[in-house]
Amino acid sequence: MRRPILLIAASLAVLAGADLLACRVLQGNVRTIYTRWARVMADQGWEVGGGPLQQDGAPFGARLVIPAFSLSGGRAMVPGGLDWHAQRMVLSIGLLHPFRLRVEPQGQQELRLASGPALLIDADTLAASVKLWRGQPDSIDIIAKSLAGRLQRTPDHNDIRIAELRLHLHATRGGAARTAAQVSIEARGFDLPDNGRWPLGANISDLAADLTVASPALSGQAAADQARAWRDWGGALTLEHLALHWGPLDMDVHARMGLDDKLQPAGSGTARLDGWSQSLDALASGGAITQGVAQTAKVILGSLAPSDGSALVLPFTLRDSTVSVGKVPVMRVQTIAWGGV
Repeated sequence: MRRPILLIAASLAVLAGADLLACRVLQGNVRTIYTRWARVMADQGWEVGGGPLQQDGAPFGARLVIPAFSLSGGRAMVPGGLDWHAQRMVLSIGLLHPFRLRVEPQGQQELRLASGPALLIDADTLAASVKLWRGQPDSIDIIAKSLAGRLQRTPDHNDIRIAELRLHLHATRGGAARTAAQVSIEARGFDLPDNGRWPLGANISDLAADLTVASPALSGQAAADQARAWRDWGGALTLEHLALHWGPLDMDVHARMGLDDKLQPAGSGTARLDGWSQSLDALASGGAITQGVAQTAKVILGSLAPSDGSALVLPFTLRDSTVSVGKVPVMRVQTIAWGGV
């Protein structure tokens, strides 16, 4: 009787030792991943900050906690750069999924572009799952639940809230250049700040998008130089699918965009619209457009709509900072000030 008990005890001791060893290996892997990433970011001109690293996670894996995490820089990518602060950043790898890194910024976060106002971000759940292949990221899945954001200078009731947001990012490399990045977005339950300025309603029930960005590997040059290199290489953003359900409007958009000789967005696409007549009525009732403009638009669009009552399909272009439907210009868009153009 003693022998089986001793065998069980010995087996448990071996398993506990193996678990501890595996956790220590994973702890080393997590720390190595973070330190290598921070070194690469520093080489590219970024500043990575945080408090003393804290490690735990045994017996289920490994966790690395970076208190008061911060990331600043990126002036070669974003005009004026960006600053991101989180109360803490948690990196973890589980024993059952040793090739998947979980990244969780926790507590309230602050994101600032250039010298603009800070965007305050909070969420019940905000995590990225990074698939590792030979120690390098291959794809990233991000999920957020009860996500809220507002500008620091605005009151709390001006929060933008999203019930659930899912993103999938995947990079496909060709040689030394990153040839394509695929992004899929699914979101539901957008609650917009409601002070009467949303004629289509203060809730966007669903949004989904699939897009691809084709690009070479860009160096840490000035933003204008990077934009020019991207254009000359043939860089393009392809919107495979954008579906939006906002009040009476159901919209589905397909488009392909690039940069013109002035480094401004240019391209073309099609928009499929359901509920466009009710949407025009809502825009007029909300004061976004006049009743006369709404009625004129309804007459014009009605002449283009299929007689069987199916969705209206409109071709559009973006050229010289002007959006045109068919040959009719309908809207001017803000030009991008790259600097050094």
